Amino acid sequence: SYTPAANKNGISRITVTVTDAGRDGTLGTEDDATFSRYFTVSVLGVTLSVWEDPAPIANGSTLDFGSGAAGSSMVKTLVLTNTGASALTLDPNSLLLPSGFTLLSEFPESLDAQVSANLTVSLDTTQPGSYGGELSFTNSDFRNSPFHVQLQATVTGGEIGSF
Repeated sequence: SYTPAANKNGISRITVTVTDAGRDGTLGTEDDATFSRYFTVSVLGVTLSVWEDPAPIANGSTLDFGSGAAGSSMVKTLVLTNTGASALTLDPNSLLLPSGFTLLSEFPESLDAQVSANLTVSLDTTQPGSYGGELSFTNSDFRNSPFHVQLQATVTGGEIGSF
C-alpha cells in the first residue's frame, strides 16, 4: 500500500498479477503471470500560477516595467492564483524585492484552492537610472518554490526646456 503526500513526487513500483487459472487462456499472458513497472507518481495539491494581465509569468522569467520619466508612476500588478485543490502557503518573510521597488499591496500568507490575490509592485522614480533585480518568494508549490522573476525598468531624466 502506498499513500503519497500532497505536493510530493517520487518513483513507485506497481506490481500487477493477472490470473486466468488455465481456464481459457484468453488473457494473452501466461497463466498466473506477474509483471512490474516503475512509475513516477506526483500528487498535486497546490499549483501557483502568476499572471501580469493578460499573460502568464513563468518562474525564472523577466518582467519589464518599461521606461518612464522621473516622477512618473511605474506600477505592475501580479495576480497570484492557486489553481490547485488545496490551500497554498506563501511565506511573506521570504519576499525579496530589488532596490528601488516597493510592495504596495499586502502579501498573502495563504491562498485557498481556486483563489487569487493581487501583488502590486511600484518603482521609486525620483532618480533617473536603470533599475533591476530579482523578486522572489517561497511557497508550498514544490515546482515553483522559490518563485522568482527578474524585474527591470528605466527611469529617464526630465525634459530640458528651451529658453
